[in-house]
Amino acid sequence: MRDEIAWPAVRPSPGVRAGTATAGRLRSRVQQALPKSRRGDSDRRDEGRWDAAWVLVEKLSLARADRVPLDGSGARPAESGVLAAPQLCDNVMKALSIKQPWVWAILHAGKDVENRSWQRSHRGWLALHASGQPRRGAVMPRGIHCPELKTLDYSAICGVARVVDMRTTSRSKWMYRPDDGSINYGWILAEVTALPKPIACKGALGLWTVAPTIAAAIRRQLPSLDLSNE
Repeated sequence: MRDEIAWPAVRPSPGVRAGTATAGRLRSRVQQALPKSRRGDSDRRDEGRWDAAWVLVEKLSLARADRVPLDGSGARPAESGVLAAPQLCDNVMKALSIKQPWVWAILHAGKDVENRSWQRSHRGWLALHASGQPRRGAVMPRGIHCPELKTLDYSAICGVARVVDMRTTSRSKWMYRPDDGSINYGWILAEVTALPKPIACKGALGLWTVAPTIAAAIRRQLPSLDLSNE
């Protein structure tokens, strides 16, 4: 059975001609690209085979939610280890779905690197979304003791952080160093801030766009932060 994707229910801009048809074609292409086996929404080991589908999902999000041209900016670079040039996003808030207990580790244990098998040019604020299912058996660095998984928040945005860089090497104890020759991209995080009250919402694959109502709720909880990426 193929995984279900929560497609953004955003009305295309009246100024974008054939927007609905474009979104429909992309949705069809994503469904064809999805493998038949099921997986979690942030399984680090299997992410490589999902990259093509993720790129299409991100393009669909841009076309329907951000209402910008499909210019290919979400395409994954060649496996050369050369990182994409930094690019600040506009005032649209982006989010990343991460499994617990890693969200807890980012917000409360000093985890300053989010490990991914793919990279993006995004720099700036990022909403940290806890996926619906945990990563059971997650191994923390020495001296870090996480709470019981059942006590953590799920299917909710739990905080924000600024993406300041993406690297293939780092001295951080949180940097994943694969031993199979694959490339790990460390999303370097700064100014990590937990929300006083997590906001329930569905996540998505890849780097996704937060609904305007959810983004407004995040800003209301963190009035002292300028969460714009302008």
